[in-house]
Amino acid sequence: MVDPDLILIAEKEGKEVGFVFCVPNFNEAQRGENIHTIILKTIAVNPEYEHLALGNVLLKRITNIAKEKGFTDWIFAFMYSNNTSQKMAKRNNASVIREYALYGKDI
Repeated sequence: MVDPDLILIAEKEGKEVGFVFCVPNFNEAQRGENIHTIILKTIAVNPEYEHLALGNVLLKRITNIAKEKGFTDWIFAFMYSNNTSQKMAKRNNASVIREYALYGKDI
């Protein structure tokens, strides 16, 4: 289910400094539709490299790859409130389609 083309790892001098991980929206196939949506599950950058806009570079690159593969829609999944990834989504004209609350309990 994982397409290696939809996983990017940024490296500097042999050290991983950022990555982006996406999967196709297989729910569309289960509904009998063609898969046209990509789900961005994770995008992360080592804090030492945040000032280089590496996340934006990764997002742009994965967007181009997704377009080449025929995807037309995005879901930016599971974002924390006020996180950098939310700012990136807003800059790319994304809108909230669903919100969740997470709960925890010490055991």
